[in-house]
Amino acid sequence: MNSGYREREARSELYPDACDDPGVACALRIVLVVALNTDEAQSLLGKFEDDEAVSLWPSSVYGCLTSQMMTSPACWQCSAAQLDRRLSPWLFGFHKAPPLHLVEALRQSRDTWSVPELAALLWELLRRDERALDPLLHRLAAEVETTILRSIGCAGRTNAEQSPGIDNSAFPPHPTERCVAAT
Repeated sequence: MNSGYREREARSELYPDACDDPGVACALRIVLVVALNTDEAQSLLGKFEDDEAVSLWPSSVYGCLTSQMMTSPACWQCSAAQLDRRLSPWLFGFHKAPPLHLVEALRQSRDTWSVPELAALLWELLRRDERALDPLLHRLAAEVETTILRSIGCAGRTNAEQSPGIDNSAFPPHPTERCVAAT
């Protein structure tokens, strides 16, 4: 099994920034947050880092697990196995698809994808461990994050519109948002 981004540290003399790419880290963190609950992430992290202060904040757990995965082959392999199992229902459609096809599919229908599908797309590209995909991962991580946050905001506005006595004027709906068309 490919040990993923961990293999890059062994090549650090050739690529000094291999494990420091913020797009790769952001993509991995999104995948972890979507695919694992905090207890699962803490359990994986606990195998490789013993810092009780980290467990105080869920964001710290996911951030530390991201860092550990990018610097520890054992952590990458253990975590990757769990992510593969968790995201397997959505990974099948992405397996071995050319990155251009994945990007085009996302571009055309991002608002209809589920959050796990979005995470699976990022995970599929991360698992490939191809340096040439790093700029694409950076872009897709930003797009996936925006899509997820917009879907949460859209759902929140829809719920607020259905709640009597709540002034939703601070969040006027955008005419192109999918949730507005459904109400």
